[in-house]
Amino acid sequence: MSDSAQREWRFYLDDMIGFAEKVIAYTHGLDQTGFVASGLNYDATVRNLELIGESATHVPDSVRSANLQIPWRLIIATRNRQIHGYLGIDNDTFSAWCRAKWITASTLTGSNSHGAASTKAMR
Repeated sequence: MSDSAQREWRFYLDDMIGFAEKVIAYTHGLDQTGFVASGLNYDATVRNLELIGESATHVPDSVRSANLQIPWRLIIATRNRQIHGYLGIDNDTFSAWCRAKWITASTLTGSNSHGAASTKAMR
């Protein structure tokens, strides 16, 4: 069996949170022009967005369907678009993803404004 097959799915939630925190840190204070020009920040952000989506694929469907406040399909689709380059991805798209609501500490680590639990409660 591969390491990923033996790994508990809850660890992937922790990974998602860590990757999202990195995206937030890498893009903090940068406008789109600065973000694109940053090189290392841009590449690191792209990689962490991929890793968020890859981690989400390891969360069981039963957990995803019980936690609809997290846009699982969008997260996974974002990863797929990046990895496979569907239709090309431009800098406007990456900037929008970095500002997306699903990449926030409150969405992935706590409760949203409606009191719905997120990944913290799933662990």
